[in-house]
Order: sequence, then structure tokens, then C-alpha cells
Amino acid sequence: MMFKSLKRHLITGLSELEANKLLIIDFGSQYTQLIARRVRELGVFSIVISIDDFLNYKEIDEIFGIILSGGPNSVYKSKDHLVVKSLLKLNLPVLGICYGMHILIKTLGGKVEKANYREYGKADIKLNKNLAEELVSLSIKCVDKKYPYKIGYRFADKNWVKPHYEITPSFYGCWDWHSAVHGHWAMVKILKDFPELSERDLILNKLEKNLSKENLSKELEFFKQDFAKGFERTYGWAWLMKLYSELLTWDNTNAKIWASNMKQLVDLLSNRTIDFLDKLSTPLRPGTHANTAFSFSLMIEYALVAKDDILINKIKEFSIKNFYNDINCPINYEPSGTDFLSPCLAEASLMSSILEKKDFNIWFKKFIPSLKEPYFKNIINPPKVLDPEDPGIGHLIGLMFHRAWTLKDIAIKLDDNSEKMLLQSIARNHSEEGYNIMFKSGYGGEHWLATFAIYNFTK
Repeated sequence: MMFKSLKRHLITGLSELEANKLLIIDFGSQYTQLIARRVRELGVFSIVISIDDFLNYKEIDEIFGIILSGGPNSVYKSKDHLVVKSLLKLNLPVLGICYGMHILIKTLGGKVEKANYREYGKADIKLNKNLAEELVSLSIKCVDKKYPYKIGYRFADKNWVKPHYEITPSFYGCWDWHSAVHGHWAMVKILKDFPELSERDLILNKLEKNLSKENLSKELEFFKQDFAKGFERTYGWAWLMKLYSELLTWDNTNAKIWASNMKQLVDLLSNRTIDFLDKLSTPLRPGTHANTAFSFSLMIEYALVAKDDILINKIKEFSIKNFYNDINCPINYEPSGTDFLSPCLAEASLMSSILEKKDFNIWFKKFIPSLKEPYFKNIINPPKVLDPEDPGIGHLIGLMFHRAWTLKDIAIKLDDNSEKMLLQSIARNHSEEGYNIMFKSGYGGEHWLATFAIYNFTK
């Protein structure tokens, strides 16, 4: 075969590299380009085409071998074997990877048995110093970026018609108030875990300025206004509490001062949460900011650190009353097109932190009765993000991270090891895909996705 290629390149004038082409047929794998890169790194010229384009490929005589990629399809539903049958007539070496191997087996008359669950290879992303610096750089850039900005509140009168950075001088960047809050959380979290960070001084300077007593006093004054009583309820409140608890657990003198500056505002929002739960007759279950289960999970983490027993008991009381009898969560309807939270997984994650292990396993079997297709189908694979730069559609990138960490939370509490491993595997796949696409989202995504990535990778 190599002599045939060599003869051809001498006649045509092609380079030896170009004359010996390896054809990679893409069945929709996330790793096709990685395969192509590895082949090229070995000094072999490779070309990637789709299975649909193979029959019309005009340069087949220049190919010395073929790789069939993986993909999301099932050999039981696919007609790809008809194309592979004609491919094998070329009498070229063929390597099948994952689905590519399955379709080869079926084409050659073998039997491919269906597993109980879809499988993903292990691809843990660990938060090291380099990754931490890459992620936190997004928060550093946005916490004092004044525009673009979404106000999110109603002016009571003309006296409040002034620039947002004067009304809320601590949290005025990152597109909106809540993103500015958790952008500060991301900086604190990363600097706590990686004190030798190259941007350490820059972060400390930003925290010193934005979390000053003067600025946080103005934040408090704003929130005390009647027109601001529902502002950022409960998503932004939860992230502020999370930021506060992160400062409390940081062995840093300045952090203690910043936490002290913030305490009155945190106490106010804690009390407002308690009052809100007394009035709330049913939980809020969307896949966006208003989802109460998501906020409660963060608030519990805060309450355990700050010893806010009244709040934590109130959340537990409300959750048991409103979530404990839930069954058959309609997870097959997720996600909505602009979700960044999974309503079903947010609730399950919350209940995993409230219930004892035995009770949680009983509850979870009723709430999500099957981790198999078709019931669990829409959670197994990451959502498709057709336009990452669209701020709404780009929410789905954050959904990947939210699914990942909630699945990890749930897995910790499960008795069944096979189910535990399945959820961990799905979580790894979502983490990897979320990270791979998050930097394609532009400012509409980057202003908040770093927080979700950091929170996920530190779980």
C-alpha cells in the first residue's frame, strides 16, 4: 500500500505527506477533531468528512486507511451500515472507534448488545492553579465593568434615577447585580484556594475597593427601600450569602473586615427570605434565576457556616412540606431553550442535603424513578448550544455545569454503586463539554460562566 502511494506522489508531484491521506469519517463525535489532531501529530495527513459525504468523495484513490469515529447514534436505529458496507469493498485498513467499531461489527454480521446505560469515558477536570487563573480572569475583568448593564429594579421616584454604580457601588459590574456578586465570590474562592495566584494583588485591590464599609452601606440603604424589597429575590440573595460565608472561612484579616462590612445586608436578606417563605404557598420551579431549590442549596451552605439556624430550619421546613411528596419529576421535558438550571436536579440536590441517606434514597426513587432511557434521556447528553454568543441560548452552557455538580451531589447519597457511577460519568461529560464551549460565549456568557465553572470544579 505504501509503494502504491509513493508511486502516486512521484507521478502527481504531491508531497509524501499529502499523497498518504488518512480519511476520518465523522459520525457526530465530540472528539473527531482530537482524533484528527493526534493523527497529524504523528506525521500523517488526515481529512475529516461526514458519513453523508463519503459516497461522493472524489479522492478515494489517495486514501491509504480509514478511521470511523464515535457518535451519538445507536446501531439499532442507524442505516450507516449500508455506507460502511460499500466502504469495506475498497479493501483498505479500517479502524472503528466506539460507535465506529459498533457499526463495523454490525456490517460484518456480528452482534452488538445494548447496555443498560450510555457510557462516557473518564475525563475529570481538576482545578489547578493554571485553570483557576484562566477562569478567575473572567471575573476580574467584569466586576468593575460598568457597561453593558441590566438594571433589574424599578425606580421609586426621580431621586433614584442615577447611574447604577452610584446606587449599588459594590456590585455594579458583570452585566447585572447578581453576576457582580458571584464574580466577587469567584475571586475570593480562587484566592483562598490558590494564595500564590499571579493576580493576587489585583484581586485584593478590587475587593478592598468594592467591599468597603462606605460602598456596602450604600448597598444596604438601597435594599432597605420599599421598591427594592424583592430585588434579586432569591438568586442574588443566595449568592451574597455564599460570598459572605466564603469571607468568614478565609484566614485573611481583610476578609474579616469585608465580612463585617457586609453583615447587616446579609442579615437583612436572611430575614427577608424567612418572611418570603412564610408567604410562599408553592415553590418556584423554573430553570432560571427564580428557582427556589437552587437558592436554598446555596443558602444552606451559608447558614451552616454562619450558624444562621433560623434560616436553615425555615428552609428545611419549607422544603419538606413542599418537596417531600414530589414524584415523577418531568425531567424528560428539560431543558427549556434558555435554561441554566435543571429544576429536577436542583430539587434533588437540595433534598440530598436535607434528608438522611436512607430517606433520600427512598425519596429519590420516587422523584426520578429511572435513570434509563427514555425517562432520563434528556439528562444523559449535554444540551446542544447552537449559538453560544446569544446570551439566552448561552445559558445552556451554564446548565452543563449545574447538571454536573447536582449529579455529583446526588451521587454521593446513592446506595446503588452502578447508579452512582453513571451519574458521576454524566457529570464528567457535562463538565468537559461546558468548559470546552464556555470561552466561545462572548461577554454575554463569560461574565457569569466562570462562577459556575469554578463552583462545579470545586465540588
